Amino acid sequence: MVVDDSFPFNARQNIPAFSQSKGNELWVLILEKAWAKINGSYENTINGYVSEAFKCLTGAPLEYYNHAFYGDFWHELVVADKLNYIICASAGQPSIEDDEYKEKGLISDHSYAVISVHEVETPKEGKVKLLKLMNPWGH
Repeated sequence: MVVDDSFPFNARQNIPAFSQSKGNELWVLILEKAWAKINGSYENTINGYVSEAFKCLTGAPLEYYNHAFYGDFWHELVVADKLNYIICASAGQPSIEDDEYKEKGLISDHSYAVISVHEVETPKEGKVKLLKLMNPWGH
């Protein structure tokens, strides 16, 4: 796909209008522009699942799990982590308020990269399942 080097810009804040990267990296803006081109506009890229973007942009196969329907898929996460698969997660259920996500350090309707999967033994709670997440926005 061919994209030009003009990016939407927020002149009031002197920053790119949508995604921003650290330092002088342009790959985030270029990737976002390609995704917007595939979808017809930047506005059309606001909602959706990160898995859709991965499949479309890489052609790689994917598996999608919704814990509300699938139940416990911890074993699949552990195996995928050991095989170094790309794992994404999102926080967003209509039954959970934004403030509840904030209390846990998450943002509602936001995607995260899963960096690693761990199960640890704690004195109080016994075995605890943990995901190490990275917020692509860097917050």
